[in-house]
Amino acid sequence: MSTPLIIISKFRVREGKLEELKRYYQKILDVVEAHNTQAIAFHGFLNEDGTEFIAIQVHPNTASMEYHMQVVKDNYDENFSQFTQMLEGTTIEYFGTPPESALAMNEISKQVLTVCPVHIAGFTHSSKG
Repeated sequence: MSTPLIIISKFRVREGKLEELKRYYQKILDVVEAHNTQAIAFHGFLNEDGTEFIAIQVHPNTASMEYHMQVVKDNYDENFSQFTQMLEGTTIEYFGTPPESALAMNEISKQVLTVCPVHIAGFTHSSKG
């Protein structure tokens, strides 16, 4: 059995960008869902006052996240480049082993990085019926 990879990324929402972010994130979801059928979950959350955005991804393994990173790269100019205008990265946490491409992206974003690569136990239920 392969080890899952769970990613929790936190961002500050830039002043005046909340409504634009809500629309833009739906566009991102559409791209990811259309190209990345391996992801188990891909969600975005806001805190109550809309100043913090949290993205959560669940992948069945590191290879799925590597594929996701390729989707991001292939669609960057058209779909992902505006993210930095709306958000400022603060932290990113990997539960499982992140691919090198994700770690390289973190070098650019300068988010505080936490990696917990040792999975000791767990299970995943599918919500697909």
